[in-house]
Amino acid sequence: MTTTTDRHDAVALLTRLAHRLRTERPTDPMRDATRLALLLRFSEARCGYGTARAEQAERAALDLAPRIERDRQITRGEYALILDQVIGGAR
Repeated sequence: MTTTTDRHDAVALLTRLAHRLRTERPTDPMRDATRLALLLRFSEARCGYGTARAEQAERAALDLAPRIERDRQITRGEYALILDQVIGGAR
């Protein structure tokens, strides 16, 4: 079950991820492994390493952030725009 805190954390994580993708190598290909690694890193930075809150925030963010299929060609900047739409709908 997603709580208000989880949703707030998820939006914060997606906002940070979108900013990162937009400002660092936005024309590089976006990979699903990048999405997974950065959301883990950002959730632990926000909520504490190994905490239940970090795990819940990461899970909530992953539920909102669309997966990137292997055969899909998308840049980091384009994925940031998708995240902007997700963030707007999640608020």
